[in-house]
Amino acid sequence: MYLKDERDTMEGVIDKVIEIEYKAQKVVQEAVAEQNRILEDIEKETQALKEEILGNVSNKINQIKSKEIEEAKNEAEKILHNASVKAENMKKEAELNKKTWLNQLFRNVTGW
Repeated sequence: MYLKDERDTMEGVIDKVIEIEYKAQKVVQEAVAEQNRILEDIEKETQALKEEILGNVSNKINQIKSKEIEEAKNEAEKILHNASVKAENMKKEAELNKKTWLNQLFRNVTGW
């Protein structure tokens, strides 16, 4: 009877060890699954953040580009306006001095 109790006790201990091993494996599997889920979540969040940052950068670049184009356009318009005013002033001066310059040129060429 002592052997039977001992065998039952040994079987009980073995069963308990197997049960503990099974539970431990299950906990490890759950931990690995949770770790993979967390890694996937981190990857998704990282990708979303990257896309948000790139979108913000792209918008900022477009804003700066538009601003610089507008400033360049305004500067070009100023330059064209100033050149037009100068050309008009030169025309007026030429018109006012045309006779004088022609007479002076005639005297220089003919010597009179």
